[in-house]
Amino acid sequence: MARKKLGLFDAEHIDKRCPGDEGGKILYRHGVYGLGLSVDRRYGSTRKDFFFEGKIHGRTIRMVIGKWPDWTVEQAEKKARNLRVKLDSGIDPREEIRMMKAAAAREATATKARRATLRDAWEAYLAHRATSTKPLSPLTLRDYQTHLRRSFEDWAEKKLVAITEGMVLAKHKALLEKSGAAQANQAMRYLRAVLNFASKSDQYAIALGGGNPVRKLTQDKAWANVRPKKMALRRDQLRTWWEATDHIDNLVARTYMRFLLLSGCRREEALSLRWEDLDFRWASIAFRDTKTGGDRVIPMTRHVGKMLAQLPKYNPWVFG
Repeated sequence: MARKKLGLFDAEHIDKRCPGDEGGKILYRHGVYGLGLSVDRRYGSTRKDFFFEGKIHGRTIRMVIGKWPDWTVEQAEKKARNLRVKLDSGIDPREEIRMMKAAAAREATATKARRATLRDAWEAYLAHRATSTKPLSPLTLRDYQTHLRRSFEDWAEKKLVAITEGMVLAKHKALLEKSGAAQANQAMRYLRAVLNFASKSDQYAIALGGGNPVRKLTQDKAWANVRPKKMALRRDQLRTWWEATDHIDNLVARTYMRFLLLSGCRREEALSLRWEDLDFRWASIAFRDTKTGGDRVIPMTRHVGKMLAQLPKYNPWVFG
């Protein structure tokens, strides 16, 4: 890169005495305050930029000030003089600029976090789980989406910073009356998971500086006591029930009902079964990521295997 020494800049000098070199780049020195002019003609056009050059801690630094003629000579000289003062004071203006940009980026992130809604965090959490090593099952994903649409319909556009512990207690109480203990607790567990994710995310953490407000349910021991259902068919009812399923015209629905009875699995476990989970050769059925944790494999009886083998394979789901 060529360098040329030039006297004091003025508009005429810049236009006439700084033509540059066709196909190259030349730096012209002003000689005052470390101001210079770069003329770049490498890309088929001529670009002229004021720059500042000086030394700090024995090292030469160079910084672009602005483009000519957007910046006048007087403006460029004033900027170069200010930069020279900083160097003489031991301040690296490049580091100062980096710090200012970092502060601006942090403030932009904080502003975005303060504007983030529950829907934003909820959808971000589901997207995160979709690409994680342990993605949500299709049924759990459906439940998350259902709770956002129903349980938190009036909160969806509410800002995260506005959600308080008192609001959580009131919402839980309202859901208990509307949907029952099991659904109310599930809604709050999902909300807790979403807000825990948000509190660890650079994008949303600032909005939850006070922590996850759902913790108030644990602190106040306000979680509802969910008792297991004790409904069951008696032995003398089995024949009547089985014969009643004969009236279900849909083969998939009829087989699903009978499979639940014969396997003893949860309805969610049956609905999440994929064809790849059935091993007809070794007569076994694998339930993945069960509610009790991990996978569970049970034997496939001959009658159950015969029922399942008759089902149409429309999609990856056995009962899809």
